[in-house]
Amino acid sequence: MELSKPHNLELSSEISNSKGTEREDDRSLYYSYMFQTSRDFISQAELESAEYYESKDDELQNEESASIEQLNSRIRSLILSSISILESLCAPNIPDQIEALARWELARVYKDWFGEFEEQERNIQRSILLSPKGPDYTYSNLKMELSLIDLYIKNDRYSLAENRLGVIMKEAKS
Repeated sequence: MELSKPHNLELSSEISNSKGTEREDDRSLYYSYMFQTSRDFISQAELESAEYYESKDDELQNEESASIEQLNSRIRSLILSSISILESLCAPNIPDQIEALARWELARVYKDWFGEFEEQERNIQRSILLSPKGPDYTYSNLKMELSLIDLYIKNDRYSLAENRLGVIMKEAKS
C-alpha cells in the first residue's frame, strides 16, 4: 500500500514556493499589528488616566484608596505591556521602518510615563543611539531628538537643549 501526500499539502507547498514575498508581507503585517497593539495599550492607559483626573475633584472624598490602587495597577500593566511589545520590535530582523517607529514610540512612552528626569533622558538617548540611520529614517530620528529637547526644556535644562539642537544642526549641514 503506497501512501501519498494529501492534496491540500501539495497545494500549500506550491503556494509557499510561488509566493515567497507573501511571507515577507505577512511578517511585516504581523509586526505592524504588534506595533498597533502597543499603541492601543498606550491609548487605553491615557484614556483611563484622563478619566481618573477628570473625576478626581468630584469623587475624591468618595473614592476608596483600593479602587485608586486598582486603576494605577491597570494603567501600569498597560504601559509595561506596551513597552514590552515595543522593545521586542526594536530587535534585529524586524523591518527597519517598523523598528524606527517602535523606537520613537518607546522614547515617547518613556518621556510621558516615567517621572524621573535621568531615567527619561537615558531611555530616550538609548532609543536615539540604537535607531537605524540613513535618509529613510531621518524623520523618525528627528522626532526622537526633538522629544529629548522637549524633555530638557520641560525640566529647565536649557543649556542641554541648546547643545542638542546644535548637534542636530551640525548633522543637518553635513
